[in-house]
Amino acid sequence: MKRIYVKLHRLRGEVILAACDEDLVGKVFRDGPIVLNVKEDFYKGRLVDEEEFREILKMATIMNLVGELCVKIALEEGYLDEDRILYVQGVPHAQMAWMFF
Repeated sequence: MKRIYVKLHRLRGEVILAACDEDLVGKVFRDGPIVLNVKEDFYKGRLVDEEEFREILKMATIMNLVGELCVKIALEEGYLDEDRILYVQGVPHAQMAWMFF
């Protein structure tokens, strides 16, 4: 079963979720001028399964997601729109932020 690395960062009242598919941590992807660096110090936290990842999504106010599995789950849970996903060397990357006024 494929798992997801999750790391929560807290900054000024925000809960930033950095998540990537297990096999992508530490890799760099390039597409023209776009560079997607899946840095271990930002993404590599705990390894979780799909069910736990779905629960962790509920805590985040900002998300930074890399990989087919974690992006697919965020889509299924309604956090992302398909047309807002960026693909770098075929790897999906999405960011989301809740806006409160």
